[in-house]
Amino acid sequence: MLGEVTHEAQIRAARQLALHLRQNPEEAQREPGELADQFGLPATFVQNVLSGIQGNARRHASWFPRVDLTWVFRLYQWVERMWERLTVKPVSFIIGSSIAYGAILFLLDVRGSIHLGLRRSEIIGDSSFTLILFLVTFGLHMACLFKRRMVRYALHSALLLWTGLSCVLMTFSWLDMRSSPDGVKAGILLLVAFGMFIVCTIYAGIGAAFSVLGAYMDLRKQAKLDDRMSRQDMLERYFELQERLDESEGLTPRPSFFDLDFVKAFVTTGPFWALLTGLVLNTLMIFIMLASGIDFVRPGGQVNWVVFANLLLGLIAFLSYIAAGFLSRRFLAAVISSLAISIGGLPPVLMGINVFHMNYLKDNYNWVSFSIASFGYLIVTLFGYLGGIVQRRAAEELSLAQNDPASILAEMVRIQWRLSDRTNMVCVMVVDAAKSSEMKSFADPLAVEYSFREYQTLLEDLSKHLDGRVHSTAGDGAVIAFNSAEAAFTAAKRIQTDIERFNREDNRLQLPFRLRVGLHLGEVVGDLDEVEFTEVIDIAAHVQAAAPVGGIAVTERVAEHLDADEFVPLARQVDGQNVLLALNPLVDKPWQTFST
Repeated sequence: MLGEVTHEAQIRAARQLALHLRQNPEEAQREPGELADQFGLPATFVQNVLSGIQGNARRHASWFPRVDLTWVFRLYQWVERMWERLTVKPVSFIIGSSIAYGAILFLLDVRGSIHLGLRRSEIIGDSSFTLILFLVTFGLHMACLFKRRMVRYALHSALLLWTGLSCVLMTFSWLDMRSSPDGVKAGILLLVAFGMFIVCTIYAGIGAAFSVLGAYMDLRKQAKLDDRMSRQDMLERYFELQERLDESEGLTPRPSFFDLDFVKAFVTTGPFWALLTGLVLNTLMIFIMLASGIDFVRPGGQVNWVVFANLLLGLIAFLSYIAAGFLSRRFLAAVISSLAISIGGLPPVLMGINVFHMNYLKDNYNWVSFSIASFGYLIVTLFGYLGGIVQRRAAEELSLAQNDPASILAEMVRIQWRLSDRTNMVCVMVVDAAKSSEMKSFADPLAVEYSFREYQTLLEDLSKHLDGRVHSTAGDGAVIAFNSAEAAFTAAKRIQTDIERFNREDNRLQLPFRLRVGLHLGEVVGDLDEVEFTEVIDIAAHVQAAAPVGGIAVTERVAEHLDADEFVPLARQVDGQNVLLALNPLVDKPWQTFST
């Protein structure tokens, strides 16, 4: 018996040593004998404890030298800041980088060498270097336009690039043709200017596509952020709009581009206008080709006017596809309008082949080329459609910023729908551990942490098997929502039953967990996880406080869905609700064995 007492005393002393070392880590460096004398433990035991602590520390210390990678993060931040500064003015950045690209190319001769004044150094793979340099420059332009999300930057940049490139190339062409006739010079210079116009138009189209794509991605990002708005944020937004509506002057709406009559007409009859557009454009093309005899180059090398006329018609057709998508409100409408323009252009082409016997059309137009062209124009139309979405949203944001009453009221109604479109009937269970403060007093903090974590896990595990959703937890209890009163009451009985096993096997505290459980059934507007305050939780919490320790209390609304013989009414009401106590709060054990 004395040996057992001595063993228990040594275990208590060992626990005191562990607590001492936990609170004073530097004590692990003391001599084992000193600590052994202080706590009345064998010196060899203390020596093994300290060796184990130091050995564990060495195992956690890596033999591999630590590599400081914070410089990578700082470098990334510096590059990001520099990118922001360089692209604050997108047009200036695009023009500046284009000039830098041209300056580098100017240093290259036709064989890809760089003249450094003192010597010539050959660049390995000169054509690859030029191509890579072009792709890097073009990629930086598109990245800038994608980030800044404004089509006008692409258009302004393209216009300036066209002006600059045309002047430079026309100057070099003029110097190379000093001995040529004036007529040939004028034709070639005009062709250079028009060629650069086509190139820069393509550049503008691609840049505009990246700008629209960037704006659309940003719009989707904002939409996701709006979807994740909490109820509190939506309430703040709602009352802010309400104040702005009260301060607005008059109810006269501010019309936008999409409110114009011709835009509304196109939206309602878009496919008809698309068919007409394709028919007119291709009819004009046929007449132009008939009038010119389809001679693209005249004798003497002069370019025929039909080339410019057809290029102009092609540009108008390109813009028509963009406009068809831009003005469409739905994806399917944009697809139909695009196909309508393509199909509308078929009759003039067939007429040119079969009626006027135009061999040029017969040789260059077939169903394969028509399908490929239609698909390409469909992609163009869809980019226009994305641009329309972005522009409509921008118009709405502008109207809201200008305190347009109609826009403010529409936004308020949308918020009201989001706040009230989900009314759910839930049964809320509130569980609380009685005398939890007393349980934690003078207990080992680690034992408190472990036991209460296991307790919360027990509540979650027993509830989730009945589709229970933990709304919130505290150290002493939890708020759990169920879809039905039956599931909530079954979970409550399982919790009250299994808590005894938990106290025997998992609880590391001297005092046992003794629980009170309260249930209430009611409607919640929105998801319970998003609701900060609701009457259902408040009533359930108050009903839980009225329950005896080890018991289950429910409101009359809950009892109506259960067997009435299982309950006895409580003498007093709680929050105006009739409250009943479960006669048997356990699965297998009578309720009378629990203390009140």
